[in-house]
Amino acid sequence: MEKITYAQMFDYLSDLFDNVKWSESTLIEVGNTLIERLTAESDPEMVKHTSKIYDRLEVTEAMLNALHTLVLTHDVSDKLNLSPLTAVIHTYDRECTETLLSILSCTHQWQYKDIITENAARFPELSAEEFLAELGTELK
Repeated sequence: MEKITYAQMFDYLSDLFDNVKWSESTLIEVGNTLIERLTAESDPEMVKHTSKIYDRLEVTEAMLNALHTLVLTHDVSDKLNLSPLTAVIHTYDRECTETLLSILSCTHQWQYKDIITENAARFPELSAEEFLAELGTELK
């Protein structure tokens, strides 16, 4: 029997989000659970424990991609509790930061404007203006 990696498991979840017809409450619950797991991945104690089991960066990227797929394919981004992720965004590399900024932009909530601006500025290749343009298309 072939084993799948943790990253592959979250890639599968991402694929699942593309096709599921779950209720909004289930999508929100799964999304918030994924956010809790992502936040735990930034805890130094968790990193110490899991670094022996899997590549944290690879798994974090896969989880963020799954969350990104969720918010792109289902209208729940403004209903998720993203604040735990905004608290740890400074620990992310460019790719993870870019994915999270895109997720925040999908909410269309101006409360994320400063977070987007500050974190895009950490990486010269990221354009805060692009994320802010998406953020401001349908303000809620």
